[in-house]
Amino acid sequence: MLTNEDIKALDWEKTGGLIPAVVQDACSGRVLMLGCMNPEALEKTLETKKVTFWSRTKGRLWTKGETSGNWLHLVDIGTDCDSDALLVLVNPDGPTCHRGTPSCFSPVEHKWNFLRDLEVLLESRRNADPAADRDRGSYTASLYARGTKRIAQKVGEEGVETALAATVHDREELRNEAADLVYHLLVLLADADLELADVIDVLRARHASREKAAGEVRVPRQTLKNEERPVLRSGDRPFVSRVPESRAYLDFFSSSMLLPVSSWTAIGARKLTATPCSSSRISVVRRVRGAWIWKNWAALVTLPLLTLSRSVLASMKT
Repeated sequence: MLTNEDIKALDWEKTGGLIPAVVQDACSGRVLMLGCMNPEALEKTLETKKVTFWSRTKGRLWTKGETSGNWLHLVDIGTDCDSDALLVLVNPDGPTCHRGTPSCFSPVEHKWNFLRDLEVLLESRRNADPAADRDRGSYTASLYARGTKRIAQKVGEEGVETALAATVHDREELRNEAADLVYHLLVLLADADLELADVIDVLRARHASREKAAGEVRVPRQTLKNEERPVLRSGDRPFVSRVPESRAYLDFFSSSMLLPVSSWTAIGARKLTATPCSSSRISVVRRVRGAWIWKNWAALVTLPLLTLSRSVLASMKT
């Protein structure tokens, strides 16, 4: 928003007392109209939070929407580098142009503007009745009527289909599935009273935090004092640090990730009894041994680690 210093720096003399003001949709970025402001119009805009211009045809201050009701609610306002033009960000109520189009510059449109138009349309369908004649046949209205769970399910389905289209390198199918995914995601956001702008705010905040972290100077690791250094006694393993974190890790490792030897024996016995017999005793033994090793490879690998961890714990407790 303009500060007092920014307002004082405006070059009214250069522009003949009227500064051009470009009005832009704060959500979509669509350029809505171009007007002119004098100091009184700018002051009233900042005071009422509704965009006001100096009308050269009417010869007076003119607040956009005073007749049509299509107000331009002020979100932010700033100047250019030469302080002789204004950029006004607004949330419009209805179409801005007197011809009924969203922008006075229609049909010149940027592609991204359609996403905002689609959001507005999807929001208008939230309270629609799929059974009514007016809304009959509306897929969006029926989707809202089936609830959040169904909408979320559709987002998941379209996400999988988009991924599959990408893996087979089908560009046309990827375009169509991605369009379905974006549509259902917008419906899900609207169902949760969110907008795409809320998602953009999160992405922008993450980007800013990462840039800040990247710009920070890394603090060098402080050297441990002598009393903080781990002391190795006779019998201690030199590669094991005598700190609580290492002990907690080994406790977790030995209790949660390793199988007891007794469970191995039970598993092996079940495999032996479950294996069908054949005419060749040797083939039966080989098949049982191979099946048991394949299905219990984790136990075979972790047995030496179990022994090692227990010996390390025993040495640390002494």
